[in-house]
Amino acid sequence: MKIYLDVDELLFDMRNKSHQDTADISDVEARYRVEAGTHKTEELRRCLLEVSSTLTRRVSRYLVDYYRQLADNNLHLPETLVYDFDFSERRMINKAQPLSDAMHAFIVHYALAKYYATVNHTELSNKHSTLTQDASAALDEIIYTKRPPIV
Repeated sequence: MKIYLDVDELLFDMRNKSHQDTADISDVEARYRVEAGTHKTEELRRCLLEVSSTLTRRVSRYLVDYYRQLADNNLHLPETLVYDFDFSERRMINKAQPLSDAMHAFIVHYALAKYYATVNHTELSNKHSTLTQDASAALDEIIYTKRPPIV
């Protein structure tokens, strides 16, 4: 099973959520500093890159073996994040879309939590950290449950 997460869609969702998060900040300059707008794309991409690595580590037990001999610390985020899972049918039947949705939510909320921490807005960082934990619990439930064996 392969899950494809479009980076532009992740960025779009992050910007929308940030716009909603910061709408109550009345000071225009303060809102500009905090909001994850298009002018902060590079910082958002850095957060996405870090979070996608974290997600890969979390689900690596179930990913198809992938060996890569070289790595670097350049900011290279592909257009699409691809997660190639090697699940048994019992584990993943009817779970592709819920898994995709949970992974999307995990990445968006965790990246926003990291982003808000970099701009020193702890209230919003804590809010998205909590939402990350919810998405993480949903991921665990999806991945670690399976249908009973057929007898």
